Amino acid sequence: MDSAMMSNTTNNGNSTSTFINISFWEQVLTSTIVGLISVTGLIGNSMIILAVAFSRKLQTSTNAFVTSLSIADWLTSFFLIWYMVGLLGRNSWPIPEIEWLCEVTGFVIFACTGASMYNLGVISVNRLILITKPLLYQKIFTSWKLGLLVALPWIIPIAAITISPLTGNGAYGYDRTDLSCGDMDGHPNADIFNTVQTVVAFPIPFAAIVTSYLWIYIYLKKHFRKQKEKLTIPISSLGGELKVRYVNTEVSSSAPIEGSTDGTFTSVSLADSQESVADESAKQGHGPDVAINITNDVTASSNTDTQSIARSLDSTEQLSGSNAAIPSLMKRKTISRKQVEITKNLFFVVCAFFACFLPFFVVNVIPNSSHAIYYLRILTLANSAINFFIYARKHPEFKIVLRCLIKCTYADIPQPSRLLKVLLSKRT
Repeated sequence: MDSAMMSNTTNNGNSTSTFINISFWEQVLTSTIVGLISVTGLIGNSMIILAVAFSRKLQTSTNAFVTSLSIADWLTSFFLIWYMVGLLGRNSWPIPEIEWLCEVTGFVIFACTGASMYNLGVISVNRLILITKPLLYQKIFTSWKLGLLVALPWIIPIAAITISPLTGNGAYGYDRTDLSCGDMDGHPNADIFNTVQTVVAFPIPFAAIVTSYLWIYIYLKKHFRKQKEKLTIPISSLGGELKVRYVNTEVSSSAPIEGSTDGTFTSVSLADSQESVADESAKQGHGPDVAINITNDVTASSNTDTQSIARSLDSTEQLSGSNAAIPSLMKRKTISRKQVEITKNLFFVVCAFFACFLPFFVVNVIPNSSHAIYYLRILTLANSAINFFIYARKHPEFKIVLRCLIKCTYADIPQPSRLLKVLLSKRT
């Protein structure tokens, strides 16, 4: 028997379970940590949900899944209060009168963990389609389809962890092996339940996450390499050629949820170096009257695709002092730096999730590691409180709104929603 385990066992129906040899002060320490995680997670995830509710700028399809992820973390944080109570127990749940609450706590934490994993998987696919296939993005993430896609990350794990106990393969309650509320390792069919949880919760979303972010990385690497290339524009009427380098090309793209008052889907802004153009034209002997005028902002409606954006840009490109037609300078897709930053931020969220969970699963297969597993289980719970700090620090849009919420300067929230306007009007 593991030296970290007590030598005695406790019978529970048809099952026999041992409980870990944790000192009283270790119980107090871990329960205190879980309590801090609970409070931090409740506050942080509440602010993320309010940020989306108060700002139309954040009401995008991607943030629908971010909100779903925050709801899962909020529920986990709430039930950690009862998980903390379980950590203070020894051989049984400390409050026998409400033992059902321990069972509910275990179920909710397992359901929310699975939902978080699937939400991260859907978010990664969402970012992949937005960046590489913007036309397909608009077709997939419509209003009614979005509701279904938000529900799926919850339906799949909840169905899996509900059916198994109902069929006698596992049970929820106070687990004496780690002094916590969860699935009972002492159950005769506990191994079947653990296998179901692992197979359902991890392989599919994990594959989606790895594939999507790897694809995004390769795509962006190729894209920005092409952006650095010089473009050569033939001007036959002038008997030469003019080389133009675009030093700052930016496309800002956001897809609001249908029904949002923000109807803009894509805006394109070009900041070209006209001095460089003049210099190049002078070298070619064309004189100072050769210039390229491109409108700084082109706004397209939510039904506009990248080809129509390019056509709009083509119509605004003119050569001063000449009737010569200039071929399109925007035959390639351009990607917003803001969208890249958002994607990087969400990738950090994925990294935080795996940083909290992977050590637990790795150590879990190592013999004689019960004591380490006890503490690493607490690390998995800490993930419910981490995302707020990532959004507040790294997300280019969330951090602005969250800063306003922290300072209680609600009137400064960009693009206030109808809900916020109503609340502000009642406040005054």
